[in-house]
Amino acid sequence: MHDSDASYETSDFYASYETSDVVAVAETELALLCFFREGEEIWIPKSQLLPESEVQTRGDVGTLVITRWIAMKNGLL
Repeated sequence: MHDSDASYETSDFYASYETSDVVAVAETELALLCFFREGEEIWIPKSQLLPESEVQTRGDVGTLVITRWIAMKNGLL
């Protein structure tokens, strides 16, 4: 791996992704099932939720703020 690749991955890992009008419809110990306005439901690991996210537990509605990495992995980007 090149040094430039490592810095790209590191910056991408710590970047955030934000989307509004999300509802947490279910919850396990490790993840939230989030319903997006586009009609998609996606399990988001709680470890990937950022502190500024309004959606943190089942029943929460608002802006979801997660790591960019998990957003990419789940096809949100």
